[in-house]
Amino acid sequence: MAAGKLISADSHIVETPDWWAERVDRSYRDQVPRIVENADGSGHTIINFPGLKPFPARGYIPNAVGQSGRETGGFWETPAGAFDPAQRLTDMDLDGVSAEVLYPTIGLRTFTIESAELRSVCFKAHNDRMGEYVAYAPDRLLSVAMIELDDIAAGIRELERCVKLGHRGAMISSSPPPERRYDNPCYDPFWAAAQAMKIPLSLHVLTGTGQRRLDRSTLGARPLYFRLEYVVEQQEALMEMIEGGVFERFPDLTVITVESGVGWMLGFATNADFAWLRHNSPLKRKPSEYIRQNVFATFQQDSGVRGNVAGGYANFMWASDYPHGDSIWPVSRQVIEKDFAGMADADVHAITWANAAKAYSVNV
Repeated sequence: MAAGKLISADSHIVETPDWWAERVDRSYRDQVPRIVENADGSGHTIINFPGLKPFPARGYIPNAVGQSGRETGGFWETPAGAFDPAQRLTDMDLDGVSAEVLYPTIGLRTFTIESAELRSVCFKAHNDRMGEYVAYAPDRLLSVAMIELDDIAAGIRELERCVKLGHRGAMISSSPPPERRYDNPCYDPFWAAAQAMKIPLSLHVLTGTGQRRLDRSTLGARPLYFRLEYVVEQQEALMEMIEGGVFERFPDLTVITVESGVGWMLGFATNADFAWLRHNSPLKRKPSEYIRQNVFATFQQDSGVRGNVAGGYANFMWASDYPHGDSIWPVSRQVIEKDFAGMADADVHAITWANAAKAYSVNV
């Protein structure tokens, strides 16, 4: 098997110190996230984040096997490609990657800001910055806008604005408020707008609304628990959409779970089908059929890919996760050749290129 062109369906920018502050009204500048020098004289950087105690601004280290989440360097040790689009293209070429779908890093946690108004301000500032970033190479750098859905009409307007800025996808919270989950028909105008604009919607890990995950000392002590909780959040959101009839009403809507792997997908679909049969669900089709039709998932390295493909599920998108510690940059092609050895070329092509190319209208 020889890998052809590659799209990383989940890569990241790393926000510069004043990423938000430079783009918001003066009245918000002291409220948005900001990277500053630690007052302890260590020379390290910390992040001042709304509602949280300051925490270290890590220097992200690609392909830091066994070290993800433990990077100790300051922000400026982060590879320049994380915030400089010209250098990013050089890094992509070194890794043999033709295009990347780009998500935030620190910005993922802005979904947890308590104030919907401040969340919206942060999202719009990020969307503006990313529109400029990807304009450097719009065929290779594919941005995913951040959308606040506390006000559905405003969320639709922001989605329309972001499409005009060149964004290829949109990210919504992986765990909406308990009083208004994704089976609520109030979201129908937004689903309709995304479907009409052919914009895929992403559920990325770390975008849930629960505050307990943000205690970084607890996260360090229980990384396995938190990792699994992210996946459960996405599963709950998907099942709300399926059981709420979202994909029946909007059959061309695409939803993507991001950075939670794919090994769980076959069991998730099988159990959902069992419940559908056993409990006489009003859904017209098996849940697994909606999953095949509407749901995609990204992964970096996941031994569950083969079993899922053998079980009839191939709606997957490979990702490098550059420049985070989980990233396999700059040896993505070597890892793909090893992990996908023996798989059908058509399946490898779909997973490493065609699925993402179709979802994000890639023409490289």
